Amino acid sequence: MAPCFPINFGSSHLSPHSALGCWPSTRPPSRCGRLTAGAQLLDAGDLADLLLIAGHAGTAPVWPGLTGSDLAGSIMAKIDEYPFGKLTIQLHAVTTDPPAPHPHIAPNVPADFRILGVGAAVDPPDAASFLTAMWPVSSSEWDVAAKDHIVPSPARVTAFCVAASNIGGNDYFIAQDTTPAPEPHLVGGGARVNWNPATDAGSLLYASRPGTGQSWHAAAKDHMIPSPATVTAFAIGLSRRFLDDAGLTVVRMRAESMTQVASPEASCGVNDAAATLIAGGAETHWSGPGSLLTQSGLMPSAAGPRPWLWAARGTEHQAPDPSTVTSWALALVAYR
Repeated sequence: MAPCFPINFGSSHLSPHSALGCWPSTRPPSRCGRLTAGAQLLDAGDLADLLLIAGHAGTAPVWPGLTGSDLAGSIMAKIDEYPFGKLTIQLHAVTTDPPAPHPHIAPNVPADFRILGVGAAVDPPDAASFLTAMWPVSSSEWDVAAKDHIVPSPARVTAFCVAASNIGGNDYFIAQDTTPAPEPHLVGGGARVNWNPATDAGSLLYASRPGTGQSWHAAAKDHMIPSPATVTAFAIGLSRRFLDDAGLTVVRMRAESMTQVASPEASCGVNDAAATLIAGGAETHWSGPGSLLTQSGLMPSAAGPRPWLWAARGTEHQAPDPSTVTSWALALVAYR
C-alpha cells in the first residue's frame, strides 16, 4: 500500500526536474529535453481532514468502447452518477477502438454539466504507447491523446471525466490566458504536448498534477530521439463565492509508490460520505532516460461510500530507468 496524505495549499512538492509557471503557459524544452509549464488560479483555500485510502492499480476495467481512433465530439459513457449537496456528480469513461498508433478522442459531457477533472489511460497498460494530451477544450469538452514511440505499438486510449451540474458560468473558469480570473479556486487541470506528428518523433508527458497554490503543473520530455516541443498546462477553477454558498471546500491528497520499479503504480482517493473525488493528477520521478505516463485517471475501488480512486502509472521505455510515481486526488468536502 502506498502512503496517502494531504498537501497543504500553497506548499511545494516538486521533483528536482520540475518548475512552475503562473497561469497557462507554453514553454520550450530545456537542453536535456524536459519541458514544463504551469497554469495558476488565484486564491488560497482551507484543508479539511479526511480518512484517505490508497493502493495500487490492478487489472484495468473494461470501459465502453467506440469505433475509430479519432472521435471528436462523441458523448462520453456515464459510469456513475449521484447527488452531492446541491450538485449532481457524473463520472464518465470511454475507450477508443480499434487500437491505433496515435489514438485520440475529444468527447463531450451533457450541456448542463461542467467538467471538473479528466484523465486518461493507455490500453493495454504494457503497450509502447504514452500519453501526450488530457486537457479541457471547454466546460463540456475534453481532449485525450496518446502515441506509440520508437517501435510500432497500436493501442487504445481511455478518456475519464468528472463533471457536475448546477454550476453557473460566472462561477466556472478555465485558465487559458494570462488574465487573472476573479477569485477562482483550483479543482482540476490538464496538460497538452504541442508537437507535429508529420515531422517530429514526439514528446511525452511525465507530469500533469496540482502545483503550488492554485496552479496546475505540466511536464513532458522527448525520449531517446531528440524532438523539441512545447507543453501547455490548463487549470480549472470554481469561485470561492460558489464554494462558500454551497458549504464546500477543496482538499488535495497524494499517494506515492514505495520503491523504484520499471512500471510504478499508485492510487489515492477519499473514504468519507462528506467528500467526493472530482479530479486528479500524476507525475513520474525518474533519474535516467525517463519514465513516461501511461495513466492518470479513475479506477474502481472496493472501499468507501463512493468507490473511486485516482490512479497513476508510468513506465520506462527502451532503456532501463526504475522510477516511482505519485498520484494526486482532489475532492470536494461538505463542511455543513
